[in-house]
Amino acid sequence: MPEDKFIEARLQTRHKLELMERYWGAWCTILARTAGHYRFCPTRLWLIDTHAGCGEHASATDPDGRIEGTPALAALAARETQRRFPGIEVRVRATDIDKSVAKQLFSALQPYRGTPPSGVDIKVGNVDWVDAVPWVAAEIADENHPHGGRPAGPCRHEHRSLWFIDPYGVESIDHS
Repeated sequence: MPEDKFIEARLQTRHKLELMERYWGAWCTILARTAGHYRFCPTRLWLIDTHAGCGEHASATDPDGRIEGTPALAALAARETQRRFPGIEVRVRATDIDKSVAKQLFSALQPYRGTPPSGVDIKVGNVDWVDAVPWVAAEIADENHPHGGRPAGPCRHEHRSLWFIDPYGVESIDHS
């Protein structure tokens, strides 16, 4: 494998992974602690990686020869949050437009799937992220679960989601 394909040679990617590893978990912890304090439902949180890649990076120094990518780091943060905060479920959604990459991503995330608190509800989409937004947004809007601190009844409750949109190269994102 060419040396530049290893994570150690990709400074920007290493910084991104370090940042997202910390941020996924911090975001989940902060929101999990809000149960009953704010007007949104904290019992179901969402982590979405729209340009997820294959889920891992080749490493020249790691004993396994690979390290987790951002979607796997999201799954680890979800699992840790669910274990620390009973009653909180964190769902992970990841997409990649390339069919072979999405297939690798599905396999890479398989060890994290399962029933909370030790397993994570994970779905992988083989679609352009723009096409994934409607189905992910519909899942986020679903209210068919315990309200977790919000009063049940006719008033709508809301879920919180953290979207990581990291396209390869420079792309403009249409505001609509």
